[in-house]
Amino acid sequence: MNRSRIALLVALVAASLPLSGLAQAPEAKTEWSTFTAAPAIRETSAVSDEAPAASPATAPATQSAPAGRSSLKESVLPGSEPHSPGTWDKRLLAPENHRAMSGLNGATGLLRVSSADLGPRGVVRLSLVGEYYSTEDFPVLGARNTRTSGTLAVDYAFLDFLEAFLSYSVSANTNNKSSPPLMQSQGDVVLGLKGGYEVVRGLSLGGDLRLGLFPGVGAQDLRGYAFGFSPRLLASYDVRSLAPSVPLLAHLNFGVALDGTGDLVTAHEPTPAEELALGLHRHDRLLFALGLETPLPYATPFVEWGFGYPLGAKDLLGPDLQPVSAASSMPHQLTIGAKVTAVRDLALLAAVDIGLARYVAKGIPATSPYNLVFGLSYNFDPAARGEARLVEKTTVVEKRVEIATAPPSYTGKVAGMVVDAKTGKPLPGVIVEMAGSGLPPVASAAQSGKFLSFDLPAGKAQLTFARDGYKPAVLEAQVEVGKVAALQVALLPLAKDTKVKVALVSGKKKVAGKVAFAGPRPAELQVVAAGSEIELPKGRYLATVDAEGFLSKIKELEVPEDGVAILEIDLSPIPKRRLVVVKDDRIQIKQQVHFAVGKAAILGDSHQLLDQVVDAIVRSNAKKIRIEGHTDNRGGKARNLKLSKERAESVVEYLVKNGIEASRLSAEGHGDA
Repeated sequence: MNRSRIALLVALVAASLPLSGLAQAPEAKTEWSTFTAAPAIRETSAVSDEAPAASPATAPATQSAPAGRSSLKESVLPGSEPHSPGTWDKRLLAPENHRAMSGLNGATGLLRVSSADLGPRGVVRLSLVGEYYSTEDFPVLGARNTRTSGTLAVDYAFLDFLEAFLSYSVSANTNNKSSPPLMQSQGDVVLGLKGGYEVVRGLSLGGDLRLGLFPGVGAQDLRGYAFGFSPRLLASYDVRSLAPSVPLLAHLNFGVALDGTGDLVTAHEPTPAEELALGLHRHDRLLFALGLETPLPYATPFVEWGFGYPLGAKDLLGPDLQPVSAASSMPHQLTIGAKVTAVRDLALLAAVDIGLARYVAKGIPATSPYNLVFGLSYNFDPAARGEARLVEKTTVVEKRVEIATAPPSYTGKVAGMVVDAKTGKPLPGVIVEMAGSGLPPVASAAQSGKFLSFDLPAGKAQLTFARDGYKPAVLEAQVEVGKVAALQVALLPLAKDTKVKVALVSGKKKVAGKVAFAGPRPAELQVVAAGSEIELPKGRYLATVDAEGFLSKIKELEVPEDGVAILEIDLSPIPKRRLVVVKDDRIQIKQQVHFAVGKAAILGDSHQLLDQVVDAIVRSNAKKIRIEGHTDNRGGKARNLKLSKERAESVVEYLVKNGIEASRLSAEGHGDA
């Protein structure tokens, strides 16, 4: 067996200079808050006298002017409109007449029909809905049935395309043919998640998932809980996108209801009155619903039609034991109602359900001939974002002066559209400042992303565009007299930080320690035994670990732009016998690195030795390391020289794999010298 040895020479450089990352661009700030705290005032004046009218560039008059008449004009800046404005003062075809409201089960839409258009993001919608009816010969001949119910629901759109909703219902049903006559159902809970997206102008598609929890009633031989699950496909179309003069929105729902309430009663066969009072369904259902609404000033009339066809229902019998078809006894109703939206944020609801089922069948809760619905809905923004207003003050001053005519001042305007540079979609609420003009900023419009500047002097104008989450842009426009200069602006979205989950392990044991990240944005993280998280921008990082009782280690990490990155580093305990020491400018090893006979492959028993070398390099912060390879004198000199070089390179490769940068390492072979 050839004997060989590897010597490691190092030039240690003091680590006095900290790592530096990329310079960060200053955060863009605007004075948008000044609009909400104190409306911006634009003052203009009109002069009336016997002399010719003066231009803005006329010489100042020598005579003081008396006070004149003033008028104020107030307007809301584009991009800061209220999320649920009152509609009492809106025109007939105004888009603001439509308001997204929480329905009976919490999801935005009409009463029971859901909408694929979720409405503004960040708005919480609360609703309280009551129902009542009292009728004779229902659900069987000779019976009088009275039912009241109430539902409290909440909805929150936490993303532009996603909302969550929750509802809680209670009901009381009185029937003189049931025992006991009064039956109550308390604590029905529906939890749902709904998504929707406008695929083309006016058409939104989406879906929702609902999970129902229905508690049993112990006094009525009901035990435990029943669960229901209902996925649905949604489609909504705003006819105004095609015909602006037709204020009509259509909604279509299609799905299934997988219902377990029929399993709550096991001790006996429930009567039709019990099925109606407790909402017991013994069949899953195919759901279909269509809704139309007309957003008008003051109120939004709507109509709904829907049914739930029982799946697998065969040989259905009525209370008189006569055969009944599923189509004639399924839940089937028409709803006519209106939402009063005259007041900001608050809406009132009134509707009537008209039952279309012709018969009553066992296993299917009966559909009442009618049902009165009343309620209210309230929308609010938890972030309390206010609207920004611009107040324009005009003062008319009458004075008699001698006018010294000066050359006229010529002005023009700049207009355009601001879009997302990646998606090409319009960006609302972008603050546009006109540098050096002394004029207040303007904002791009909520739907179109368009903007229009105030009058600017002819010549080159510099405009700054800024919005949260985007890189600011500064552009120049050539302003011409009496014209509007067109400007197309594309803002680049800022890169989002990526969450990095860090865990330190030694075998199967989790350990704690400190990890220093060197890369685009240097950072340090104190990692607990259970693991820790840190957010970093996209890029390549070197993670250096310092944990008490363990050898230091370096690991390379590539952080993506999106998603989650996982960094798990396996550490080796510090051995009781140190095989590597740092002395003067050398890293000395007390044991030879073992290789395969006549080859450059490092044997496994030397890995712990080289791990200690990595630890010594990290702790000493060595900048340049030279690895020298030697062999014994057996074999030819040329062969030994080549083998020693290859073995030194194998050590370099091992150190690189364990996090040491290749630029810090060099390898030399000296043969049998």
